[in-house]
Amino acid sequence: MKVVLQSATGKGIDPRAGDAAPPISGYENMQMAAHGVAAAIATLDTISDLPREEDKEDTADERRVLMPISDIKLPEIGGRIGRILLRGRWYEQEMLDYIRTLGITGNYLDVGANIGNHSVYFAANTEATRVFAFEPTRRARAALNKFIELNSLWTKISTIPYACSDFDGEIEVVESLASSAVPIKYPCRRIDDLINVPVSLVKMDIEGAEPFALRGAVRVLREFKPIMFIEVHDDNHMNEIMSIIGPIGYEATGNVWNASPTYEFVASKP
Repeated sequence: MKVVLQSATGKGIDPRAGDAAPPISGYENMQMAAHGVAAAIATLDTISDLPREEDKEDTADERRVLMPISDIKLPEIGGRIGRILLRGRWYEQEMLDYIRTLGITGNYLDVGANIGNHSVYFAANTEATRVFAFEPTRRARAALNKFIELNSLWTKISTIPYACSDFDGEIEVVESLASSAVPIKYPCRRIDDLINVPVSLVKMDIEGAEPFALRGAVRVLREFKPIMFIEVHDDNHMNEIMSIIGPIGYEATGNVWNASPTYEFVASKP
């Protein structure tokens, strides 16, 4: 409600009396009160113009995760990973979403990239500068490359057609669980010989061959101390892994995800 004081009142004169009437008693207090009310109203107007917490723009960590099908195009895929992607979810999404919250920039290594679930997630939803996706098997790598192409991610993901081990040569890989499956030979290389850029994060899932790949990556691990997410099958497997990365300063954080347990490892910084 807007109140307009008559001009006589503004002079401290009783508007009901003539010009010679004495000043209104308590005029000074009334004037101070009026100024106080005006200041309060001005303050409220200022506060009302301030952005509310719910109106603030989302930060990078709060941006919506880009999801398969609705946001990310899929190649023709099958198998366990493909079935999950076709439902509009990422395979091992709980772990991936955790990695996203870490806000890690720089180069990521996806060792055992398979059809590209983790690599594409990293490229689309994290602060990764570039993802190096290691996948030796032809069928999986073809799906990986198509996945990248469909989503125009060639500037973010580089595919590397080698298995990772502790020597340069060939290894035998069984691509099927069928008892009649015949091992196929694929070239293998040491990560230390292939990667000459700083590394911030390593995800490694290569069906029990992790110790071999880690022995071939000691220089990279010692020099850059990337956070690592490694699949571990049992206590013996864990002991073998720790015998390699423990002396570099790595410890398991206690965080573990997935049906095939994947552990988080961090190294103390120098």
